[in-house]
Amino acid sequence: MFIVKGLKRSYFEAISIVVILIFAIISMMPSANHNAYLKLNNGKLIYSGGMIDNKFSGEGKLIFKNHDYYVGNFKNGEFDGSGKFVSHEKWILTGNFEKGEPNGNEKMSNKGKNFFNGVVKDGSLTYAN
Repeated sequence: MFIVKGLKRSYFEAISIVVILIFAIISMMPSANHNAYLKLNNGKLIYSGGMIDNKFSGEGKLIFKNHDYYVGNFKNGEFDGSGKFVSHEKWILTGNFEKGEPNGNEKMSNKGKNFFNGVVKDGSLTYAN
């Protein structure tokens, strides 16, 4: 009978270790990306798109109260990656963004006419034609 109790205990300990390992692995996994539709700041901002850890992430669209909008990639709640900012005054900035700011090859147009092609690095214009 002592051997049977010892086997039951070993079996229970093994199962407990497996369950603990499974929960440890699950807790270390990155948060799942999900889509959301949010009205923020009393409707002054409207966001639809991906979210991770309650921050804008992945593809999305952010509409401002004045009808400006950004459509493109987000990371940690900021414009990040390729995107397009469209002003209610009809100018459009298309290009790459990093940490919320234009960074990389950028193109600005107004009413379908290009009036700026250039490279922005760390917030400064480094090349334009």
